[in-house]
Amino acid sequence: MLSPGQTIGTYQIGRKLGEGGMGAVFEATHTQIGRKAAIKVLHPQLAQSATVAIRFLNEAKAANLIDHPGVVEIFEFNRLPDGMTYIVMELLKGEPLAKRLERGPVGLDALRIGRQVGSVLIAAHGRGIVHRDLKPENIFMVRDAEALGGERAKVLDFGIAKIAEEQVLKTQAGSILGTPAYMAPEQCRGAAEVTPKSDVYAMGIIMYQMLSGKLPFTGQGVGEIMLGQISKQPPPLREVAPGVPVEVADLVHKMLAKDPGQRPSMTQFVEELERLATVLAGVVPPVSNSISDALSGRHAVLSTAPVRSMAAADAKTMMAVDGGAIAMGVAPPVSGGTGSGTGGGASAGPPRTLAIGDEPPALAQPHGTAMLPGPTPSPGSATMMAEELRKRQLLLGGIGMAVLVTVVGISLLVMRKGGKKPLKGGRADMGGVVDGGTKKPDRIKRPRPPKGTVPDGMVFVPGGKLALGSTKEDIDDALRLCEDKGVKCQRSLYEREQPQHEVKIGDFYVDQTEVTNGQLVAWLNTDKTLKVQKKRFVYADQTLLVDAFETWSGVVAPQAKGEGFSVKAGMADKPAVLLTWETARRFCEAAGKRLPSEAEWELAARGLDGNVFPWGNEPPRCDQTVFGRSPELPADRQCAGKTRGPANVGTALQDRTPDHVLDLGGNVSEMVLDVFADKYPDCGDSCDDPVNNPSQSDPQAAAPAKPGKSSKRSKKKKGAPRAAEPAQPLRVVRGGNFDLPADACRGAGRSRIAPSQVSINIGFRCVQPFKK
Repeated sequence: MLSPGQTIGTYQIGRKLGEGGMGAVFEATHTQIGRKAAIKVLHPQLAQSATVAIRFLNEAKAANLIDHPGVVEIFEFNRLPDGMTYIVMELLKGEPLAKRLERGPVGLDALRIGRQVGSVLIAAHGRGIVHRDLKPENIFMVRDAEALGGERAKVLDFGIAKIAEEQVLKTQAGSILGTPAYMAPEQCRGAAEVTPKSDVYAMGIIMYQMLSGKLPFTGQGVGEIMLGQISKQPPPLREVAPGVPVEVADLVHKMLAKDPGQRPSMTQFVEELERLATVLAGVVPPVSNSISDALSGRHAVLSTAPVRSMAAADAKTMMAVDGGAIAMGVAPPVSGGTGSGTGGGASAGPPRTLAIGDEPPALAQPHGTAMLPGPTPSPGSATMMAEELRKRQLLLGGIGMAVLVTVVGISLLVMRKGGKKPLKGGRADMGGVVDGGTKKPDRIKRPRPPKGTVPDGMVFVPGGKLALGSTKEDIDDALRLCEDKGVKCQRSLYEREQPQHEVKIGDFYVDQTEVTNGQLVAWLNTDKTLKVQKKRFVYADQTLLVDAFETWSGVVAPQAKGEGFSVKAGMADKPAVLLTWETARRFCEAAGKRLPSEAEWELAARGLDGNVFPWGNEPPRCDQTVFGRSPELPADRQCAGKTRGPANVGTALQDRTPDHVLDLGGNVSEMVLDVFADKYPDCGDSCDDPVNNPSQSDPQAAAPAKPGKSSKRSKKKKGAPRAAEPAQPLRVVRGGNFDLPADACRGAGRSRIAPSQVSINIGFRCVQPFKK
């Protein structure tokens, strides 16, 4: 075996990273170019076995055949004169999925992880390679700014893969290869029956475990586990984890069918994940027709921070956030580990997978490499762009006219309330400036409070009777607008806006803009009891408040004792994001305010006349509203040329209500007070200031908390088990954001977020009841 300082080929051996049943893994450095790598070495007693050597070779061969970013890159495979066999591979930094699952279920972040793993296996199956030993120990989560969620699932250990073209394991026909807890029934009966559908079954077991925190089949030994795989049905997933949506549970159970012919293919699994991720999203209908199209998790980021006792809670909080093109979150680790494993044969429990590296992955941060907001457009820029469009129309001639006709046709599809008046100004601008738009909202006479009574930074919103939600006709119009863009749409998402019902809302003040990073940092610095973990996660006792992730957050956490929080350069006036619902609640209460109820938010956004969008009925324009900036959106739903990320608050020229409330249609979505329900709950005969919040039936009854104070840490007898943390209900999220397409800018749309999770495109603002 190797020792630190020893040289093999062009690599100098460093520390041992781990050891398993087949061999050990060492950190190594290229002696000439300094590249870090991992070297996996077979145990001497196994290196002489031709069968084991073939399995070891298969790992290198399979990785090269698959050629996928989710497979560990192999640099070199060699056998020394003394018989030592080794593989040089990329050094991974992160943690095995198994390590993450030790902290509990990951909730519907399972959809994101499942999609990434599934895409690797699609590529493998396309090359005739069946993994055969898929399990959490062989799935390694590494940081990758270019990947969905800011991290990538790497599938390890193809060492016992069956390469169909070569049939290299035919000499062991009938043997059992794999890990019993994740083996398909046909695999338990003999390796010769293994097909790509066997990997689908194993992926179903992993999905079940990620969603519930439990394995569907357990037992006292290998035989009992394998018997369960062959002859027993798994416990219904929704009985084990009631918060899992029905559609997701149904997919998992189809994957666990005993008959391989009844299981979906890996491609069908991934496509269904994409469909479900968008169907479960709140505001925007699905935009995906194929694997390469937008998965909900691609468009926003959500993270489950390393909160203690999350196991019970996460399984029941469903998806962290939804809203059309949004992201499923990632659970950053409490402690890091790394891995690139050596496999093992059948055993009562999963064989140990070797670890590589020791740095935990970055937060579920998505799909873009940085947040670099573009400059605020000047009033003159629209004129210049319009002139450029006119030049193009002259050049295109008849084609340009056809486009204009199409635009007019689309504009007539979305109607005013009642379906009688079409939207003004044509279609949503998805790349250029469309003539006929207005820069200012329609002026409507509104009652105003006496002079001098409006709190600083707030706007008075007159109350009254509001038709909250949407009618069937409103939903028909919205659905037609979506469908005429040539994408897949789901009526059920819009039906969350039903039943439309009349509510009475009192006068109130609302923050004119979303709470900014500058305001959030000033508040954080008033509380000296806050704790920062990993120089990033900000806690008040056991409650996560902020994830100061360096790419997307505008908050810089203290890096040394005695330092305070600070604002990242250039981000003081951008909306605060990557914070939990509890943070928003505490911030508002500390300011003598509270979060708005869902009804108050909709009144501010739509007015008593029920506008489609916060500014009126004209669709959003790319040069005047912050939306449609995700590069993962289909091209016809993107704002071409716009940098992904939020703008400074209040700079969108179109996104202004008649009452001068800013950024309700785009920039970032906003958390409100209410608990989420699929349909509006019945508020009975009296619908005065309604709020769906079991712990606080009256939204105006919230007593402001004293700033800088936090609850006392609960005492627990040493050695006593910690009680399971009760599941917390999802909270409503309203409004569109920079990642979502035009559909999400509607004032009636609803989405949701789990209170313990954060997103790069969800923030908040506060309200204050008007007192005469």
